[in-house]
Amino acid sequence: MRLRSDDMATLKQAAADGLGAVALPAYVCAEDIASGQLNRILPDWTAGTPAISLLMQERRGNPPQVDALATFLRNELPGVMRETDAG
Repeated sequence: MRLRSDDMATLKQAAADGLGAVALPAYVCAEDIASGQLNRILPDWTAGTPAISLLMQERRGNPPQVDALATFLRNELPGVMRETDAG
């Protein structure tokens, strides 16, 4: 049987049901690993840090809300990603 999905919750549930192994971000499965629902089978391996892009039409002339969101993401997202990687 093969299972293919782009839904992390479906993949996580399939792994929990014993259907195979899955590579998931730590924030998706940390609680399940802590509770013993899932087991980490390659503890020294990671898929790396994801690259995230914010696509906007223009650098100037955006509504203030768009600029505020972009500034917030640039300032806060790297720290959140580091915390998530640390587990």
